[in-house]
Amino acid sequence: MDVADMHERLTTWFAAKLPEAGNLEVTGIDRLSVGHSNETVGLTLRWTQGGKPRTREVVLRTRPVGPGLLEPYDLPKQFNVMQSLESSDVPVPKVLWLETDEDVIGRPFYVMERLHGEVYEPRIPEDVLSTPKERVQRMYTDLVHKIAAVHNTDWRVLGLGFLGKGKGHLEREVERWEGEMNRLRLADHPALDRVVDWLRRNIPAPCPRVTLVHGDCKLGNFMFEGEEVVGVLDWEMATVGDPLTDIGWALAMWDPAGAMSADDFLALYEELTGIEVRNRVWYEVLARLKMTVIMLIGFALFENRESDDLRFALMGMAIPGVMQAALAQIGAGEELSMGPLTPDPERVAQGISTLIQDIVLPELSSDAARAQVGAASMLLTLHGASILSIGGGDRTSVGSA
Repeated sequence: MDVADMHERLTTWFAAKLPEAGNLEVTGIDRLSVGHSNETVGLTLRWTQGGKPRTREVVLRTRPVGPGLLEPYDLPKQFNVMQSLESSDVPVPKVLWLETDEDVIGRPFYVMERLHGEVYEPRIPEDVLSTPKERVQRMYTDLVHKIAAVHNTDWRVLGLGFLGKGKGHLEREVERWEGEMNRLRLADHPALDRVVDWLRRNIPAPCPRVTLVHGDCKLGNFMFEGEEVVGVLDWEMATVGDPLTDIGWALAMWDPAGAMSADDFLALYEELTGIEVRNRVWYEVLARLKMTVIMLIGFALFENRESDDLRFALMGMAIPGVMQAALAQIGAGEELSMGPLTPDPERVAQGISTLIQDIVLPELSSDAARAQVGAASMLLTLHGASILSIGGGDRTSVGSA
């Protein structure tokens, strides 16, 4: 759907949601990002009410076109989780409306108030790191406070029981990601099989406390305003269960550039929650399995022509590094292949062509276009020769774990 059509449809939709708003206009439609698992569009609503002008900045979030990394995609769950957390100590955007009718813009969506701040993905940039070290330390300290707030939340009182009761969480996690791995298996993956087997044989006793679990506790899901986290975002993987699954995920991605060590992170977390972090290696290996399978899904979607997202093409190339870390943690000394994970040059060329025609030219100034151009640039750097001579050789495996 083009921007003009979306503008007309959304103007009608918002007018129905705000019946007392006169002369309602929808302005500034801007695709803020096309995430790996969702699309986010910024809007500004302008209207008059009681003779006075009103303005409201909102964000519309919907699932991406076609199959995504997380299926089945549960948009109402995200909406309901954030709605339940509005009265908690976990800062979340205020959700306003949920629309499940696909006829409005072609896909279900929800609308939330727009927060203003910075999101750093995948790490804090150099211009922030070059500021006084104490500033970055305070940022990470507040991030740990917000992770603790998620786990300290009384999920029963807040009505989050629809997420489950937490029983068997660790077994279900291993089963889920092994199932996803097998669903989109492109080749034999001995390294992944070894990690799954190790996880199954070493499932620990779960954390005694059952909590709300975010499911994707990485830096890029925390919005900062200055040194404070003002929003915890992206609740697609939320559940009720073992909080240490969040800690393992955070540790596997921990890169604070010297501002806070992993040990200091854990000490502060234990102080704030009273939860002892045990079996750390198991939870980190589980996190690396999840990361690997998600990247494998993205790579398969690209290779199978179900997505033209060039970032998915890069995911396969990142898998060996993640698997090497997991194999080292479980003490697997022998080399284990990950199978062919180099993107097909013909697919890359096709993806770049689609990018230029459908995304870059119409949306040259958007963050979404810039992210895709960055991926295209990296792919050209890594595989430029192959792309320029499509069909000139066999595909090769990217290393071994």
